[in-house]
Amino acid sequence: MAVALGRVAGAWFAVCAGTSIATRVHEAARSPRCGDFAAAVKDLGGSFELLERLGFYAWNPNQVPQRRVESVSSIDLELENVLRGLGLAPTRGPPVHSGAWPEAHPPRLVNISELQVPRSFVSLPPRPLRKGVPHAPPPVSVPFVAAQRFSVDLEGIDFILDGPSLSFLGKHEVSKRTAFTAERVRGAILILKSAREQQDLADRAHQFRRWVTGVPMEALGSGQSVWHLQLARIGGFRALLVGEVDAVDSEGRLALVGADRQVSWRTVVFQMIASGCGLYVRGTPVRDQIAQVAARDLQAVMRSLDRLRPGSVAGRFQRIAEALESIHTSMVDLPKLRPYSLSFSPWRGSPSLSRISQWRSLLPPPNVTSRLLPATPVRA
Repeated sequence: MAVALGRVAGAWFAVCAGTSIATRVHEAARSPRCGDFAAAVKDLGGSFELLERLGFYAWNPNQVPQRRVESVSSIDLELENVLRGLGLAPTRGPPVHSGAWPEAHPPRLVNISELQVPRSFVSLPPRPLRKGVPHAPPPVSVPFVAAQRFSVDLEGIDFILDGPSLSFLGKHEVSKRTAFTAERVRGAILILKSAREQQDLADRAHQFRRWVTGVPMEALGSGQSVWHLQLARIGGFRALLVGEVDAVDSEGRLALVGADRQVSWRTVVFQMIASGCGLYVRGTPVRDQIAQVAARDLQAVMRSLDRLRPGSVAGRFQRIAEALESIHTSMVDLPKLRPYSLSFSPWRGSPSLSRISQWRSLLPPPNVTSRLLPATPVRA
């Protein structure tokens, strides 16, 4: 970590001095230690086991009719819009759609060793995206794609989780600004952040993501995203993991891309594991430029955290397993068709569940969910 910080400091000094900086690629990304994602997560020990990498799906907000909505979840209520965003043709079914699933692939990562830095950001007018649907896929799309495209039996799944929920459970976050919701969908318990974060296609993070995938920084694009599904065992539970994938390199490694001034590697590692990404590509911003581009593999991220605190990442997954055990036990006797707020308190080690209003549900109404996720799946 000290080496990485030293390189950042050196890059900053060189930019301020007006000198040229060659792209630096973290040596771990070029060494035999990279391995693949499955090899990296074996270091987590008995609390986590990768069972299967299912595949990708894409969400295209341009396929969803743009209309004024009053809440994050209101557009989720329409069955046809969920299907259109996934690139499917709705029917009066069952099945609820016709035709084949569209192909979905992450964009190709350029050879970052050939990128010329420093690289100035482009001045663009803001292009904010409304929180949630249609610009982000509705949560119901995760179990729908798993069941309909990848033939996953949801009755055999205990939890549906993503990177933020893994981070929340592993770190026992107590901040009131970090709200998560837990509710049942078929046999699984869905745990996701209650509100999506605001995004802007013109911001530096999106500009950097476009640049390292061979797209001009000023090309705002459509906002389409690609998501990856995996099956894993966490403690004694089977979990369906989902995460957005930013790119794939020439060796087939999935990658996350970021350009934040400060990186929380404890958060990044959960995002990488949830999305199945073995690589993190970071652009270091200094003033109005990208001063450095570096790639770091999952094993290197995990080892740097373990150096700070031995067994750190594996220990976090042990805490996740314990939290899931508590949540699973608590929800056995609770009404199934209700959403619950999930939180940690400073004086309790286990999470607390509080019943919340139905309008705060992550899922569409039961009649829509039952059509998307029938008890006996009907496929096109």
